[in-house]
Amino acid sequence: MSRQIETQHSITRLNQDFLQCAVYDSDDCKARLIGVEHIIFDRLFETLPQEQQKLWHSHAYEIKSGLWVNPRIPEMTRKPELDNLTKTYGKFWCTWQVDRGDRLPVGAPALMMSPQGVKLGKIDPELVRKRDDKYISTEALQGSTSTSFAVMATPEAVVKKDVYSVWALPPEDVRVRVKKLMEGLRSEFGGPQFEPHVTVVGAISLTADDALAKFRSACDGLKAYTATVERVATGTFFYQCVFLLLHPTREVVEASAHCTGHFGYKSSTPYMPHLSLLYADLTEEEKKKVQEKANILDESIGSLSFQISRLALYKTDTEDKTLKSWEKVAECNLCPN
Repeated sequence: MSRQIETQHSITRLNQDFLQCAVYDSDDCKARLIGVEHIIFDRLFETLPQEQQKLWHSHAYEIKSGLWVNPRIPEMTRKPELDNLTKTYGKFWCTWQVDRGDRLPVGAPALMMSPQGVKLGKIDPELVRKRDDKYISTEALQGSTSTSFAVMATPEAVVKKDVYSVWALPPEDVRVRVKKLMEGLRSEFGGPQFEPHVTVVGAISLTADDALAKFRSACDGLKAYTATVERVATGTFFYQCVFLLLHPTREVVEASAHCTGHFGYKSSTPYMPHLSLLYADLTEEEKKKVQEKANILDESIGSLSFQISRLALYKTDTEDKTLKSWEKVAECNLCPN
């Protein structure tokens, strides 16, 4: 741990438990690809032999201490994603050791480890200072997870903002079918009630006028498209407990990209189209039971295909797990395909 570097990660998702990253030494146009990192969730890490586990490092400390950040993503979106990633482990191979002056990727790859809070694992404060000068405040990020602040606000800063999401709504027959399935699961496993939907744009903090204007702009010219279920799947946090995983077809992914572009929404993980069946904090064993129950209650749900011809703008305060404050703000019909 005698050498330390700042890294920039570009992440893609292989599946629910496995992410892969291209790692760069900066985020500018001259960034050099210096290695790759594979990221797995704790349940997969625990299946590895002990000698293999030694090659992986936990991300919990660097996220909770504010060393791993997504500086360009709104706090309401960033925090749930980072909370989820505290449960992951990474194996990072550095193939180009630019910090020692290598002009080319030479020599054998080096295994890199995550900074920790003790002994040789402590991060160099100068590295943090340089990063903070460019992007953010580490102290503010550390405090944002557990501490409240009182500040003097300028008139511009006190304009009321709420958290909004854009949902794709299924046709009425599919809505009724899925809602019946959701009610059956909720009666046994609990959880709040919500409308069947496919999230197109995740939670983003906006003023009411800005949210509505961006929504109307996103809907303009967008064509209806088809969504097809791949399987009933489970996730790793409350809002992705058990869901219908959709095939990430080109038209499904492009619809989300179109809308996120209009909203200026950025995510640290690739778009995973899905229709949630249950919001809840459950154990892995309980999630498996929900998954099995869903397939029993509706045996053909895993092959469902439907047309998406409507989008809706919703207020979705992610801090409100009762969903009582969630409400539909606007709806639009998409152009026929």
